[in-house]
Amino acid sequence: MALTRTAVNKTTDAPKAVAPAEVIEGDVTVVEDPIAEAKARAEAQRAAAAAEATAANETAEGEVLEDHSGEIAPPPKAAAPAPLAPKQSSALAQCIVRRDVMGELEGRLAPVEYGQGVTLKTAAGVIKDGDGQSLGRKIEILLMSWNRRYVISPGEQGPAAAKLMRYSYDGVTSGQGENMADYLEWLKDPKGGNKPKATFKEYRDLVGTLVSSEKPSRHVDALVSVTCSPDTVKAFTGLATQLTVASIRGKLNLPEDLIALNLVCEVEDRSGGGNDWSRLVFKLAEKQEFVA
Repeated sequence: MALTRTAVNKTTDAPKAVAPAEVIEGDVTVVEDPIAEAKARAEAQRAAAAAEATAANETAEGEVLEDHSGEIAPPPKAAAPAPLAPKQSSALAQCIVRRDVMGELEGRLAPVEYGQGVTLKTAAGVIKDGDGQSLGRKIEILLMSWNRRYVISPGEQGPAAAKLMRYSYDGVTSGQGENMADYLEWLKDPKGGNKPKATFKEYRDLVGTLVSSEKPSRHVDALVSVTCSPDTVKAFTGLATQLTVASIRGKLNLPEDLIALNLVCEVEDRSGGGNDWSRLVFKLAEKQEFVA
C-alpha cells in the first residue's frame, strides 16, 4: 500500500486539513491517501493478472524457463524438422524387372546320385559319360535344375586318396555325417590325416535331359547330371549374371513360370601356371522348348 507522509509542527503550526484517515507517529503525522491506495491496489491486481496469464501460456506450451539463483535458463528447444518426403522413383525405374533366372532353377529337383542317371564331365578336352565314351566338345541339355556340391580332396591321386574324399550338398555336413570344417582341419593336421595340400571347393551339378551331342550318343533324352568343376562354376555364374542383365534391359524372352532352359555346353581349353586344363562354357540355345 502506497503511503503519503506530511510533517506537521504541533506547537507552532495550525493544524491543516488532511484526508479523513490519519495516524500520528511521534512528531510525524502519517496520512493515508485513499486515492493513491486504490490506484496502487488496482496496479497490483493488473500486475498479478498479467503474471498469471503469462504462466498459464508457458505451462500450456511446455516451455517454462526457471531462473535459479543466477543460473542462465536454457534456450527453448528448436522445433523438430519436418520429415523428408519419400524419394519418388522414376517411371523407368518402376518398369525395370530384375530376374535371377538361374536362381529360379536352383534345387528344383533332387541331386542325381550315383546310379540314378548319367554323369557327364570334361576330360581330355572332350565331354565324357560315366563309361568314358566321348560325346564330343559340345552338347545341348534341357536344364531343369541345378545344385551346389562341396568337395574336400586330400590333394593327391590314387585309391588311398579317394577314400579320404568327402562330399556335401550344404557345405556343413558330409555324406558320412562329419562336420566338413572339422574334417578338413583333421585332414591337414600332421598328427591327423597329414595331407597339407587338402582343399575345400565348390562344384555344381546341372540336372536335365540330353537333347543332342556333337558325337552320337545313346544317352539322348536320358536323365543326365553335368559336373561343373570350380572353374566351370565361374562360367556358369557368368551366364547367370548375363541373363539378369538381359532381364533388366527388357531383352529376356522367357516365361514368368520358367520350367526349363535349353542350354549349350561347350568345352573351352585353358592354360596357366604351366598347366593345361579344360572347362565348360555356356549359352542359351537358339531354340527354347518352353518359349512360345
